[in-house]
Amino acid sequence: MVKPLRLSEEYYEKLRVLEGAYLRHRDPLRQSGYGGGPINWQKKRGIVLDAIEEDGTFLDVGCANGYLLECLVQWGNERGVRLIPFGLDIGERLVNLAKQRLPQWSEHFFVGNIWDWNCPRQFHYVSTSLCVPDTYKEALFEKLVSQVVEPGGRLILRCYYNQPKAGLRLDYFDNRAFLAAMGITPVGNVESDPSGAEYVWIDC
Repeated sequence: MVKPLRLSEEYYEKLRVLEGAYLRHRDPLRQSGYGGGPINWQKKRGIVLDAIEEDGTFLDVGCANGYLLECLVQWGNERGVRLIPFGLDIGERLVNLAKQRLPQWSEHFFVGNIWDWNCPRQFHYVSTSLCVPDTYKEALFEKLVSQVVEPGGRLILRCYYNQPKAGLRLDYFDNRAFLAAMGITPVGNVESDPSGAEYVWIDC
């Protein structure tokens, strides 16, 4: 599949606006785009560790201020798993904040959009949403499995969505259905309780 070199300016402008919204807060959770408090933060984000079976590098695509990576390293240690964190975000100010907060890993944070990012290396674990318009999702997926996840590594597709209303999950993207349409069976999946986050993973 041939993909365009760049997405629309409207798409990039929405991401810049989102960065500004995150940076209006001092709370590291809010700077990560999460407003549900620290208890639900771990319930909805920490479950990604169900996909982690061994030590390895971990790339968080859309890492914001790096707080989730910091937490995952700690939570992983508590499970006996050592993660080496890496982060990618289109927001330069957010990436700079991540570097300031986590100077020991400052060289592990990159500014860029996964769509057109020339990744300098591959990673054992890659956690991301298919964060492009629907017509581009398959091309992004192909890039992730061929260029970003290392051979033998694991791609973790996530979906963060609003709480159900009248039985509907707002802003929900069905990663399992997306994979099934390509004839791919996930290795595993997990959904948070309370609802609001789902992770699906495959081996590459």
